[in-house]
Amino acid sequence: MTDSCCSVSKRVMVNIRETANFSCEYSQNYINKSKIIFKEGKDSIEEMIRTYTSSKIGRFSGCDYIDKKLITVRISAVTPDDGGVYLCGVWIYRHSYSYSIINTVHLHIMDKVSRATGHSGGRMMIKCEHPQHKTKSKYIRKISDGCSERKNPGVQDKWMENGDVSLYDGTRAGVLMVFFRELKAADAGTYRCGVNVSHYTESFTELQLDVRDGEEPDIL
Repeated sequence: MTDSCCSVSKRVMVNIRETANFSCEYSQNYINKSKIIFKEGKDSIEEMIRTYTSSKIGRFSGCDYIDKKLITVRISAVTPDDGGVYLCGVWIYRHSYSYSIINTVHLHIMDKVSRATGHSGGRMMIKCEHPQHKTKSKYIRKISDGCSERKNPGVQDKWMENGDVSLYDGTRAGVLMVFFRELKAADAGTYRCGVNVSHYTESFTELQLDVRDGEEPDIL
């Protein structure tokens, strides 16, 4: 899977079952053109909604604000399957399949956000649960400093070392266990525990880790 952490033009994150909203700007040349929202799939691109002023299909709705040169998209009650890469396009020729892609949006669906507190010099176990994706490859990434390298076990159902942590991707329960052997102040920050649902889609949770002076570690 290509790591798209920094490669898409817009990134939108929303919690599962909430409403996702994103927008795409376009130039003066496209004011009188129909706008189309596509979603990238593994082997194809699916048309999600087409709009000249406004339209709605199921949980998807779109509106073209011509005075602002802006397309807005709304997806209600999002599910993990709604995550992925969306393409905002313009229908160039009415009697052909000629489109111009003006923006891309990467929609991430989060299961939950949690916090944990550890102690400098101590140990900590973090459990990232993805029971609906037991056999999918899982990873953890620190995101508070921007895009950083993913850490993943590489092998499932076996403890593996990756840098300063040990990881275990358990397929029986769909849990990624991350073991910090010796916490440091630099370990504090925001982490993303994710799973590669498909070639284009990820699902993840976020964790805010605080590291304090002390002796007693936390286990999540």
